[in-house]
Amino acid sequence: MKVLAVLTMFPNLLILFVSFYSHLFAIPLIKDMLAKLSPLAQQRYQENVVITISGYTAEFCDMLFNWWFIIIPLLALFLNLVFYQLKKTSEIAAFASVLLLITLASTVSFLSMSVNSLAVFMLVANFIK
Repeated sequence: MKVLAVLTMFPNLLILFVSFYSHLFAIPLIKDMLAKLSPLAQQRYQENVVITISGYTAEFCDMLFNWWFIIIPLLALFLNLVFYQLKKTSEIAAFASVLLLITLASTVSFLSMSVNSLAVFMLVANFIK
């Protein structure tokens, strides 16, 4: 049973890996493309929902990349305590919660990667002639 659960977790880990590196590519690209546009075009794009969500994800990723040495240990400590309490009650519940947490993280990462990709596709149309 655990082997099957671990095998179903591999696509989620792959999504996390790909979305992490696509963020490293897309966020500076979006910022540079927006900087090269005219002020009127920048204002129009800033009112767009996709660019706004992409900006929020960029700010969140920048915060994570800048404060990783504080955020990751605090998150690990909190999750370690929660999983320890879950494991004391039921090992299956703890294992299922880890799977659900990884699935949630990969889903959010995939949606963020999709929004950033859509923002790049929207902005690249201004530079193709």
